[in-house]
Amino acid sequence: DAGANPAPWTYDMGDAGLAALLKDVDHSAFDIKLARARMDVAQAELAQARASLFPIATLSAQAGIGEERVGNRRKTRALPSADASYELDIFGRLAHARNAAREELLGAHADVALARLTLGAEASRAYVALAAAMSATARTTKNCLRAQRQAQLVRVRYDAAQASLADMRVAGIAARKACLGRSEAESQEMHLTRALDALRAANQPARPIAPARIQRLLVLSPKSSISSKVVENRPDVRAAFARFKAANSHRAAAAAERFPSFQILGALGGSDPGILSLLDAKSLIWALAGSISQTAFDGGRRRARVKQAGAEADIAEITYRQTVVRAWNEARDALSALQLSAERLDIAHQAYGDAESALRAMRERHALGLASGLDEMRAEDSFAEAEELLDKERAAALEASIAYHAAIGGGAISTLRQTARK
Repeated sequence: DAGANPAPWTYDMGDAGLAALLKDVDHSAFDIKLARARMDVAQAELAQARASLFPIATLSAQAGIGEERVGNRRKTRALPSADASYELDIFGRLAHARNAAREELLGAHADVALARLTLGAEASRAYVALAAAMSATARTTKNCLRAQRQAQLVRVRYDAAQASLADMRVAGIAARKACLGRSEAESQEMHLTRALDALRAANQPARPIAPARIQRLLVLSPKSSISSKVVENRPDVRAAFARFKAANSHRAAAAAERFPSFQILGALGGSDPGILSLLDAKSLIWALAGSISQTAFDGGRRRARVKQAGAEADIAEITYRQTVVRAWNEARDALSALQLSAERLDIAHQAYGDAESALRAMRERHALGLASGLDEMRAEDSFAEAEELLDKERAAALEASIAYHAAIGGGAISTLRQTARK
């Protein structure tokens, strides 16, 4: 249950909005509810398997009333009775079945953790995409206004015979394209907002989603290596290992079916007809008996069942090994991508700082009359390009952080890097 077990996804990028979204998803997403329902099924199957190791006791009572033909005497009688049976698990069939059910439950627990981890990663990716779309909307709005001003300036220069008709047309087309980019960014923002609302699957109106500026979302600080325990604790690896152990227990239980079964029977009051026949008695106050049975012929069913269980155990082992290899590859690739994204983000920060300084210097030159308005706008264009590149690299770094956190199975996060620009 989400309240009792902390969510595997703990990377909230230092943002309260994402933390609230992750909480909503963890409590209401359909995939998580489905995984929990399957866990309940596995828990019930384990309870049944455990119950088979205990005796079965039955209490019953018979009562009757009648009238004799001779003498017309009315007779009434009540007879309580108790019966019990217990299978001696000499060859371990029931114990192996219980162990298999226990491992299946552990696998179902891991499936719930995997669903929560997967939905946490999906929600985080959508949140970053929404934050990037909102940043793009703000940026393209400024680009549209700047392009429109530049087109107006070119028109003024054209009227003064300082620019050609082609220059004016090029500036007009650039302004239209810039404003079209703003419309596309707004459409993408609306689409991602609806996608996040659907991901929460809330039965009632949820709190509105308002991501922080993408510049304020924190990326993970890359490590130099990955511990083996990190991969072993991934939910998919734990689930595959539990099902591998369960398959081995199923194989052992199938092998034990080939041996005889032993039962102890007991009765108090009205005895079982089989016990009465065994003891050649009409009635008994109490009785205790034992039985042994062995299937003499079943058409090869038990042999086929052992073969099937063995093949299923082999499949489970191969699946487990494949899961471990895939987990290691994903973790190594995610770590490498996180390290590269951190380097690219640092380069983009440096380029942004250089473009910001160049724009500041150009505005000072324009104020002194040493540069034209077009020169200033070109510097603004260069700054806008650097800003767009920085936002893209930050989004890529956040994506790499999400992939890395998912690859190591969630849990405790690494150090967050404070690289937000002021």
